[in-house]
Amino acid sequence: MRYLKLIMCMFLLVIFYRDSKEIPFNELEFFSNIILRGNVNKEEKKRILISLTEKINLTDEDLFYFHYIKGYFELNERRYYKAEREFFYAKKYINEISDKKILGKFYSDLSHTAIKKNKELISLDYYNKSKDLLVSCDDCSMLFSEIALNRGIDLLHLSRNQQAINVINDAIYFLENKSVNSPYLWLNLGVAYSNCNQFILGVKYKLKALDSFLKMKKYTDSIKVMIDIAMDYTLLENYEEAINKLNLALDYEREYKLNLNYIDSYYIFANLSSAYARIDNEKKALKFIEKSKGIIINLDESIDKDNIMTYQLIIEAEYLLSMNSNNKAIIKIHEAKKRYEAGLAEQFYHLNILIDILHARAHYQNMDYKKSISLYEGVINSIENLQLPYYKHEAYYNLYNLNKYINNTVEAIFYLNKAYNLKLSNFENNKHEEMQFLTYSFNNKRIKQLFLNSEKQLSIAVYFLCVCFFIFLILLLYLTIYFNKNRKITSLNERLEYLAYNDALTGIANRVSLENRLNVPFLYSRAILMLDIDHFKLYNDNYGHQKGDSILINVAKLLETICGSDAFVARYGGEEFIIIIDDDKCSAEELAKDIKDSIINAGIEHKFSLTSNVITFSIGVAVTERSALIDDLALIRNADMALYDSKSSGRNTITFVN
Repeated sequence: MRYLKLIMCMFLLVIFYRDSKEIPFNELEFFSNIILRGNVNKEEKKRILISLTEKINLTDEDLFYFHYIKGYFELNERRYYKAEREFFYAKKYINEISDKKILGKFYSDLSHTAIKKNKELISLDYYNKSKDLLVSCDDCSMLFSEIALNRGIDLLHLSRNQQAINVINDAIYFLENKSVNSPYLWLNLGVAYSNCNQFILGVKYKLKALDSFLKMKKYTDSIKVMIDIAMDYTLLENYEEAINKLNLALDYEREYKLNLNYIDSYYIFANLSSAYARIDNEKKALKFIEKSKGIIINLDESIDKDNIMTYQLIIEAEYLLSMNSNNKAIIKIHEAKKRYEAGLAEQFYHLNILIDILHARAHYQNMDYKKSISLYEGVINSIENLQLPYYKHEAYYNLYNLNKYINNTVEAIFYLNKAYNLKLSNFENNKHEEMQFLTYSFNNKRIKQLFLNSEKQLSIAVYFLCVCFFIFLILLLYLTIYFNKNRKITSLNERLEYLAYNDALTGIANRVSLENRLNVPFLYSRAILMLDIDHFKLYNDNYGHQKGDSILINVAKLLETICGSDAFVARYGGEEFIIIIDDDKCSAEELAKDIKDSIINAGIEHKFSLTSNVITFSIGVAVTERSALIDDLALIRNADMALYDSKSSGRNTITFVN
């Protein structure tokens, strides 16, 4: 009965393809080539099905290929359950197959199918069977490297980064023994290390892959590596260097007149847009968004297009956030989240974390602090579960700012410490990674075997000397790291001392420095100027706190430039500044007028001000002579009263109290 059904199925397939032109060929050789080559066009697929279905007396070998190839087609279409079913049928006839290449590829496809169905242990067992077959085969070097590479990529998608490193290292060792260079393995080894937060090693191996591709004149692959390195720099928040690498990729495309596929061009433009948005270059960010949109229009309907359309929503949301269009950005983020949950972003590593980061950032800029805190805490939990370092520092630092804004001092200090410790840890880890990799490479049994089999078998005495030298090298590296750490601690202490006397945001003197300065005696007279930025709350409410912080920094620099070394400048609190000048009233009056005129001439836009369309100051000046015997606190009160009078008089004015 089963064979009758099989014959009927074959008969229907023959009818379906009856208009196809049959071309004689060696079937088994053709099947093997198709499987090992790894891609099949529609015409070949039709020929295969015709060939298999026209045969009446199928051998066990025919049945193996019949089910394997059907499963292989299902696997290419990402229909994993159907692929697994066909592979299991093929497995019944596996004893008739003697070709190690075919068997190795078959077990590899079984492994890939199993891991896609979250059967990791079964997948590992199939991979080991594939590996054992191909390692024992004389001409299977490149096939094994390809299979190891795909296995590594599967593990990277599951955040099994260290396992991916081990698998790819296996392939590299195997190829080095065969004197074969595979830059694709170097590239994916770099990806694995980057995912493990070991960016030094990640970039190192990607650069090694880039060097190999350039020597082989594979410029298209070289551009792909440049894009990947640029993305590493983006994750390290080094946006300028990321832009340099992406522009270098565009230079290569122009110089060698390459016809990049639409997807590679898209990634260059999309990542350039993202990097420019993060450094507030809205004009260039918008330019590359438009270019990336143009590429999407030219793409055929496919899974790739679905993935890219999801990513495009993220890029556009980043741009909108840089423009403070927070509500529009949130709409884009929700659309991206729906597409991600619908499985339309499978090509991207952990895109959900990036989506949540942008969502939290949007609510932060919208001043919905509690919602933003909740989202950032969720991001940190996701990062911890996936063992990924990406975006953790941004999450900690923004949680510090958010808790500070809602006056939750304890939580703010907690997250500030977390952010600082993470920075310090990343610095130390990346120093350690080089040494750890050297130790791993030397102690690894494969390298030992190469060492023992090297030319003329090194004597025991020379071997002992080499080991001693290597131990000395490790000790030297440890000492270097130790002293670097001490220097880091010294630098931290200096930083803490600096923050004790200087304002953390603007860098000018703080209240502690002000009190110390007031204790310095003066000879003749002392003037105190109190300055307040007019309608600064309206600026923050409409332009955002980040822009507001930028204004405070620029104003502090302007005051220091105008006052020079003759006056003391400090931030008194919020948008208020204080200046002390030990001189006569005339100098204080001139200084106040200079400051008022300079800030107006600076032309810093404030279209929401009720006083002017630019940033202005209200200033109060209090002057005393030494003989007046007035204490400094009273003098500050007088200056504050004068400042109040300036505000009451319509702002953008100066009031003097003698």
